[in-house]
Amino acid sequence: MRDPHGRGHVDTDAWRAAAAGDQALRQVLIERAWQLATGALSRFAAEDQQEIRQSIAESVLRALATGLCPHANMDAFLHWRARAEVTAFVRKRIRERRLVDADAILTLADRGPSPLRGVELRELAAVVRACSEAVPNASHREAFRLRFLQGLEPREIAVRLGATAAITRVWIARAAAEVRSCIERKLSDRRGDR
Repeated sequence: MRDPHGRGHVDTDAWRAAAAGDQALRQVLIERAWQLATGALSRFAAEDQQEIRQSIAESVLRALATGLCPHANMDAFLHWRARAEVTAFVRKRIRERRLVDADAILTLADRGPSPLRGVELRELAAVVRACSEAVPNASHREAFRLRFLQGLEPREIAVRLGATAAITRVWIARAAAEVRSCIERKLSDRRGDR
């Protein structure tokens, strides 16, 4: 993927520049995510494609806002973000009862291999648990555990931890960022061992 400043491939430095506010690089990343989703998008009507493209753009911008940088395959990361938005769109249509035919649902969902296909589910679960236990702040760690490992809503977690829902969301987000970073490191280390 080429960046508009002529530096060649969009890499982690370019990602960081986009995260810091480089609008041209942000647009490059969004357009690359759209390009990677072309096959899935072609299954939808034009107005649906526009809605999905907007969701993909927002997803890329949210990823940039986290401060995390994908260190592995940038295209795989962007493709994964795009596919997640396609899946979310299909789920929304199902909830609205606008999609009821199973074949149509599977066709639109574009079932394909996950970027994590090389990682056994049990291995991934162990990595997530280890990374969540490694979050240094006890409040952040407990909020994350209650949200993602027990499925509680932030307002329920706030009551349990004696905090406001807003503070609880911040704790969850901070812990999630640390857990994501930890998972990326551990999976990169494991790939390097092979």
